[in-house]
Amino acid sequence: MLSFKLSIIQFDSKVILKSVNLHIPSGKLTLLIGKSGSGKSTLINALTFKNDFNAVYSFDDIKLSDLNDDEKRDFIFSYMGIVYQNPKFIESLTIKDHIELIQSISLSHDHIDIDEYISLLELNGLIYQYPNKLSGGEQVRVAILLSLIKNPDIIIMDEPTS
Repeated sequence: MLSFKLSIIQFDSKVILKSVNLHIPSGKLTLLIGKSGSGKSTLINALTFKNDFNAVYSFDDIKLSDLNDDEKRDFIFSYMGIVYQNPKFIESLTIKDHIELIQSISLSHDHIDIDEYISLLELNGLIYQYPNKLSGGEQVRVAILLSLIKNPDIIIMDEPTS
């Protein structure tokens, strides 16, 4: 279970989130829905350690709020797949090269059926393309594929259908 609890996220005098108490059971799809500016991306940034907030944050028996920066990076690498609104790629690599790179550094021994996911995400004709040749939606689908390769326990997506 992923648990996150904090009292307030505030920038200057503007309160972004107040009294967050989030518990996500394992194996469940959870959506954060709200108006633009309601704090969804801010919460995602907190969950992915992009911003430090005074929060109690844990996953299973790991108290994430106590981790140092290196341990946070290790946790993300070992347990999370993250898909941002505007995915970043290594422009000199094709999508196939990106797939092979992620597979080569993955710690998971439970590799997914990559061809099935390529088909499901409608990426069959795109794997030999370079990222800058893909549309925004295609890039997001590639980012989803890359996040799935290491078979993470947690997948966090910020507006994957935008």
